[in-house]
Amino acid sequence: MIGWFADGQASRENAETFVDANSAETLPEALRAQAIDDVRRSNREAWLGWLERGSREDWAAAVGQLALPALIIAGTEDGDLGEDAQRRLNLPHYANARMRVVQGAAHLIPYEQPRALAALIREHAALATAAALPEDFARLLDSDRVSGGTRAAMLDRIYPMPVGTALWDDADHATVAALVARILPDCGADRALAGRILDSVAQGVGDGWRFAELPDDRAAWSRGLATLDTATGGFVALADPDQDGWLDRIAGGTVGIEEDATRLSPVQMRLWFEDVRAETVRIWMAQPATMAAIGYDGFAVGGDGPRKQGYTRTGADDPEAWQRPSQERGA
Repeated sequence: MIGWFADGQASRENAETFVDANSAETLPEALRAQAIDDVRRSNREAWLGWLERGSREDWAAAVGQLALPALIIAGTEDGDLGEDAQRRLNLPHYANARMRVVQGAAHLIPYEQPRALAALIREHAALATAAALPEDFARLLDSDRVSGGTRAAMLDRIYPMPVGTALWDDADHATVAALVARILPDCGADRALAGRILDSVAQGVGDGWRFAELPDDRAAWSRGLATLDTATGGFVALADPDQDGWLDRIAGGTVGIEEDATRLSPVQMRLWFEDVRAETVRIWMAQPATMAAIGYDGFAVGGDGPRKQGYTRTGADDPEAWQRPSQERGA
């Protein structure tokens, strides 16, 4: 393949070889001709740069893990860069990625299965749109009133965390989602919020203190969830009123398991559930969508410049110009 561009451009025969070898089946003639012409129009320096240098570089450590939601697509007939290779080399670099495999395609999916590809892109775009922030809030977040560090942290909170860690399994996520629905009824059983709560506990980035009667947060949550499931016979499966009844009893200090190192006593369960409520609300309030919904803009008090803008007007019902909606400002 390096030799194909020795004279500056690939021959038609070599371009045909490339297209046919990377297609699951021979493309319709019009598409095949277009693909062949695309190969022949390739820039020689780019072609050689990838084969001789780019394909041999390992950027795994520098890339790390990206927060941006990703859709990774592979063809079932793509031998070198198919599903196995994508799961091994690409998927680990995204905290929130979905893997999709297209039947009847090799390496040229846009040519081979354009309708399937378009459907997958539409589905992925719909998820991104669902996570989009209101226009005015997004504009403020992108303004010079917000530091780069603050902006990055808030954007990282928009998309759901990956499900499953060494500490928590899918059953734990389901139980915490059910707790979210009882603590914040308008949120429902929000699995994304549950994932962030459990990730916060796993990472040890909570509110910085704990009840003396409880073990560290990771152990307390593991034991608390186990106690809740044991005492209720399966919390997630209960009807909403029954879940509320159990949580009222836990808050009253009457539910727990004594003298068991893997469970929490009634006193500990009461304190743990207080912690659960606080952590749930803390993580929920930290979400940009929540801030936008309640009109909170306290993060926009100073960017990266030497002068921090802060506030100049602090009276009730007296917003500053930058706090008013764009239509009110005449934008």
